[in-house]
Amino acid sequence: MKSKLLFLIYIAFFSVINSIVPVDDENNQVFNLPSERKHTKVNITAVLGKTLIIRARGIKTSGYSWYIDNIPHVDYDRVVRPLNLNDEYDTSDFFFDKNESEDSQEGGFYYFKFKTLKEGRTTMVFISKKRYDDAGRVIIEVSVTVVNKNTHTEL
Repeated sequence: MKSKLLFLIYIAFFSVINSIVPVDDENNQVFNLPSERKHTKVNITAVLGKTLIIRARGIKTSGYSWYIDNIPHVDYDRVVRPLNLNDEYDTSDFFFDKNESEDSQEGGFYYFKFKTLKEGRTTMVFISKKRYDDAGRVIIEVSVTVVNKNTHTEL
């Protein structure tokens, strides 16, 4: 009986977590970083007024996390504003894949959220690495172009 109750609590907890995972809708745009383990460049077009969410695949228990390396540059551009970064320029917003548990080696996604402020372009450098070790790090350069959907015809 006790194990059945714990199982139900466990299922309820992860159902709630998975239900708050951001999705594409009228307020959000969600983009996935590529999962290749090499230096990569990506172009993203975001819509002015929406929250830009960039997902980076990770395994929370691996010791690796995703960071943004050039936030002072991004802040200077004033095209997007980070919404959920901590003092080390990473995020604690991590959601496990559906049907995966915290003990799973399949992992989930780190979510980086940004408010789009004005039309323009900025580049963010995402790095996957261990907190105090640069060995084995992965770099993904993300060029973000923010457009006004009312005046932009290519969307």
